[in-house]
Amino acid sequence: MYFNKYDYADVPYAHVTDPQGTIKSAGDCPVVIAMALTELGVKTDPIEIAQISLDNHARLPYGTDIDALCRHVANTFSEDIVVTKTNDIGLLKAALLRGSKVICCIDGKTGAISKSPTLVVAVEIDGDTVFVWDPGYPQYRRSINEYFELYWSHPDIYVDINSLHAETEGYATRYY
Repeated sequence: MYFNKYDYADVPYAHVTDPQGTIKSAGDCPVVIAMALTELGVKTDPIEIAQISLDNHARLPYGTDIDALCRHVANTFSEDIVVTKTNDIGLLKAALLRGSKVICCIDGKTGAISKSPTLVVAVEIDGDTVFVWDPGYPQYRRSINEYFELYWSHPDIYVDINSLHAETEGYATRYY
């Protein structure tokens, strides 16, 4: 199920260094994890995932500890949820071919998906084309600038697997 962080913009997601923090201001982590889980049949939403993050101290001053939150979410929902970290494009492709959903850490350096750091969910693959969901799709923004209107035509993004891999280059761990 697709979730957009702007639909959850005012949901509290505070940290001691950011007492007014919200899902919108703290990043995409609760939203992308909720998207990946619902695609696997788990009934949840970004609000529940944000609360799990807060309850388990995965919320950090600059966002969310995705490693910790993924582990806590897997423990909360099912022993069948396996969290794997990899930088291997072959493992990314194999996971998608098995029907797994993959959270991709986008650095924004190449601009194939985003011009700034974000997280997206790779939902499926067809050949070398990966179908991803961007939780920050700007149609939901209160004011859309021309760049974003031209850059995204819909929240469903189709990208070549090699372009996706290049978009994750700036991270120590690229895929979850």
